[in-house]
Amino acid sequence: MVLDLLISDVEEFTEINFPLETWMLGVVRRKIQDLLLDLPLPHNSRLPPCIFTCKSLTKLVLYCDSYKQTMVTLPKSFDLPNLKSLKLKWVSIYDTDLTNKFLSSCPVLESLAITRSFVNLTDIRAPNLKYLTLKHNECHGIGGRKVRFYAPLLTSFICESDMTHKLDYALENISSLVTCDITMAVDWTDKEEEPGAYPKFTAEDKVQYAQNMMKLLKAVRSVKDLMLSRWLIKVMSDVPELLDCHTFEYSNLRGLTLRPYLTKECFRTITYILKISPNIEILCVVINESFDDDDGLPKYPLCDEINDDSPDTSDDWETGLSLPCFLYNLKVVRIHNVKGRINELKFLEVLLKNAMVLENLILYWDWDQDPGNRAVTRRMKKFTEKLIEFPRASPYVTFMCF
Repeated sequence: MVLDLLISDVEEFTEINFPLETWMLGVVRRKIQDLLLDLPLPHNSRLPPCIFTCKSLTKLVLYCDSYKQTMVTLPKSFDLPNLKSLKLKWVSIYDTDLTNKFLSSCPVLESLAITRSFVNLTDIRAPNLKYLTLKHNECHGIGGRKVRFYAPLLTSFICESDMTHKLDYALENISSLVTCDITMAVDWTDKEEEPGAYPKFTAEDKVQYAQNMMKLLKAVRSVKDLMLSRWLIKVMSDVPELLDCHTFEYSNLRGLTLRPYLTKECFRTITYILKISPNIEILCVVINESFDDDDGLPKYPLCDEINDDSPDTSDDWETGLSLPCFLYNLKVVRIHNVKGRINELKFLEVLLKNAMVLENLILYWDWDQDPGNRAVTRRMKKFTEKLIEFPRASPYVTFMCF
């Protein structure tokens, strides 16, 4: 049996003739399996205890007010032997012991998703957990407490977080991990869209954030398909000495997706990630550009518009890096949002020089530029001409543009 209880209007909710607990007792007696509660609960709420002792329940979704977190008081006892999927959104649960007891009462839990919530966690043992999603939460608890996940069967981990929340997730025994997507934002409300706040962070803050990111990257080193966001790459690029202190490898990694600011500083971090991923076969780069004049990021010229005010592009981006033919298995490279800038050419030059078995280089042009404009057409032609002149480690490269 599936029940979706959706009440989007507070007045409607308060005018219901039967209290929520009466409703829940009724559905629990019918051996409900899938339960979705989308309710405008009061700020401090106590959910019906019968929800947490429903032995037939296999899926529980709890969405509260979308404008503020609802503080939920959990019952004292739990018994959810068949719960496989749990989703929480806009929920605050402060009692650490009850939170851990709640999750421990779900022995067959396979999917856990917590979004925009404050859930006070410490040690989570989920022997059957396969899918873990944490988005813009304060799940580390009060005082920056570490959250330890024991999930030996975990195959998918999605983490979206504000760096200022002092993220400290410890993932143990996750050798089964297949996909991992880590997105870091400057502010949890910006979804990575407003970069201007980052330069205001202190040097100490940036070091702390970079250390947290490195710990997380090391924790997921068994992953096979990895996606990393621009601010994660940027914050690590601002602490380059940290890259020399870690020697772990992504030996299982086959697919890598990066969404970077393609600056010379970020290039060091990108090459570091590539060097510790000796077996990757597919690389996807989604180029990001900043439109904020206060973010400190250089504005690289288009390949046909170099002038005296352009950033210096004459230096070798490989200076100081040990990169001789370090990409032994890379076969496919996809570059998205290509505009024809000099930094894009610099990046591609290094890739071609070091990818020994590269077969396909696929460029996806940013079509926000007017494709019918003659200047854009000339730029694309000039960019392509420069690209095919670069020396290559692989003799079998096919170029494709879309």
